[in-house]
Amino acid sequence: KKERERVAEELSRRDLVVVVFGTGSSGKTSLIRALLNEIVGNVGAPMGSTKTSQTYRLRLKGINRGLQLIDTPGILESGNDGRSREKEARIQASRADLMIVVVDSDLRAGEIEMLNILSNLGKKLLLVLNKCDLRGESEEKRLLELLKSRGQGLGIVPDNVISISASPQSIP
Repeated sequence: KKERERVAEELSRRDLVVVVFGTGSSGKTSLIRALLNEIVGNVGAPMGSTKTSQTYRLRLKGINRGLQLIDTPGILESGNDGRSREKEARIQASRADLMIVVVDSDLRAGEIEMLNILSNLGKKLLLVLNKCDLRGESEEKRLLELLKSRGQGLGIVPDNVISISASPQSIP
């Protein structure tokens, strides 16, 4: 019954729920910061900077609906805390209208397994290769093609695999 009430409430609010999902330090919070053009959440090199899911609201011109951007804790972290945070992230993903899965390299076995689970939820899924400012153009192109190929095996259409630099760094 609670789930039914939650769905009815979201439909009446008409916000689209976008869950940003991925391993720790892949750039999930940085992507949300870039979308909101606002400093939110904690970012840092150590995995586990995001301890619990955080929800942010975004309005876009010309669209009658708002977007709820949900920043989830990283997946594939070790220990009981890591598994607990991953469970929370999976629950958030199951409620999403759109899932944005952020990666910063080729897919690890655990990420492939997770993408398989997420794609079986029947939700729209974007696979986002982040941190492209930290690699050369040819490496970015190679990784993007590799991810598109792997994504097709998981039911992700190539147009839904994109590359970004959520928080561009200058490289000496």
